[in-house]
Amino acid sequence: MDTRTSLFVVAMFALLIAWTWATADAGLCSIGIAKDAITKAPTTTCFEFWFNRYQALLAAVAAFATALIALAPARGQLREMIKQSQQRRLEDLRERHSNITEFNDNMNRLVASASAVVAELQKSENFAGFVNISGVAGSAASACEIALEVIDNASAMLGKPWGDRSTMATIRSLRDNLHRFGSFAIDARRILKIISGTLHRPDDRELLEELRKFAKKADRAFRPCFDDASVLHAKLTAEQIRIESELDSIQSQMTV
Repeated sequence: MDTRTSLFVVAMFALLIAWTWATADAGLCSIGIAKDAITKAPTTTCFEFWFNRYQALLAAVAAFATALIALAPARGQLREMIKQSQQRRLEDLRERHSNITEFNDNMNRLVASASAVVAELQKSENFAGFVNISGVAGSAASACEIALEVIDNASAMLGKPWGDRSTMATIRSLRDNLHRFGSFAIDARRILKIISGTLHRPDDRELLEELRKFAKKADRAFRPCFDDASVLHAKLTAEQIRIESELDSIQSQMTV
């Protein structure tokens, strides 16, 4: 028996005692209207007089008390449903937070790896005297290799639904730009490997010019990817902060 039911039983017992006293000769039966009614109708008892007078009120009180008892388990079920709903929302938010964290990490790796390709190739832009053409080409080819792996991972992440129309538009743009940069990286990796394995003079102008052309192409191919990735990173970071705030709010509600 729970606390509410126990209190109800005690209240009913107290009401019974009070009613017994009230209908005794020293109680409500001594009131004038009760005496007159009993005198006019000797078959009517004091209890019958007061019961007939207030039976509607007693019925309403009994109905109200019954409703309170019936409401208690319903409120418990409602609290349990709310708790389950909050738990599901909590799990969904945690999963989305984890996905966004992973996505942002991919964006950071994408920007870092693509920047490395551009940086390696731009070493030939600063040519003054001698430059290790074979070393530059080899490093740039390795950077392309890493960038292509990151692009594959980032492209897979871009297939997931991430949010509003603006975010989705940025994702579509980034996907297209990644495809262009990936195509460049595939071609560049192949040719740069050939250049890095070629015997040549340190001041081979023709090969140096080839590297410079690749540097310009790499920058043009990478710049749109960088811009889209930066916008997307900012959007998802803001979403990440909002999710963290909602997670804290739900967890505090569940501990109350």
